[in-house]
Amino acid sequence: MVRNLVENAVAYADAGDQVVLATAPVADGLCVRVRNTGSQVSQAEAEAATQRFWRGDQARSVGDHCGLGLALVERSLQALGGTLRLTSERGGEFQAEVVLPLPA
Repeated sequence: MVRNLVENAVAYADAGDQVVLATAPVADGLCVRVRNTGSQVSQAEAEAATQRFWRGDQARSVGDHCGLGLALVERSLQALGGTLRLTSERGGEFQAEVVLPLPA
């Protein structure tokens, strides 16, 4: 899951932009954040990005993306009891936040 998020962040960041990976403990779990600058999608588009085969305009011209990665990440997290939250500001930052629960 994290690999997919990091690969997306690198693929969609413009040359010279930043990609940041951070982890932090949260109540009853672990939070992993992957962030890149130079976002080309709005918040509404980011929220739609977990739908199967959804691709933003930039994804149509970058690499071999088919619109399944974030859908698979979200469903995998749901199976593990975790969550995925995407935030984006066009021209600003895109952030994927994964929260995984600690084992019982």
